[in-house]
Amino acid sequence: MSDNIHACFDVLDKVKQVELLDHPCRAVVIVYTAWGIIGNGGFQYFFESNFEGDPPFDMFTQAFRTVGLEEIALRFSELVAFFPFSDPHESSQKRQEFLECQPPAFTAAMTKLEDLIYGHDDIEEILNSFLQGEQGDKE
Repeated sequence: MSDNIHACFDVLDKVKQVELLDHPCRAVVIVYTAWGIIGNGGFQYFFESNFEGDPPFDMFTQAFRTVGLEEIALRFSELVAFFPFSDPHESSQKRQEFLECQPPAFTAAMTKLEDLIYGHDDIEEILNSFLQGEQGDKE
């Protein structure tokens, strides 16, 4: 992990809640965390996970968009829309039930998005560029 990204996680350790992070660090922490989970087990693992406070999945969409990963943000939003109930972030049981019998269209969309994500071997570079750009905007 680069020094810039590590610094964002250091701040998170102090404030304890991602919502309390400033704008650039919040997006970086959310994307980096999601990326790690997806890298370890794909979106199946991501959707099986429970995040503290049950944040809406739109938080991840916005973070991907914020750091410049627009296509991933769009496809992630489309993937979440497959859940046949509102607010899927709030019910791990309903998510699990859906994942156990996921429709082929969901599986295909999930695979395409995973391929897109796995095709990016430069996530730290992307996040560092974003942070540097944000620093430049403040000067």
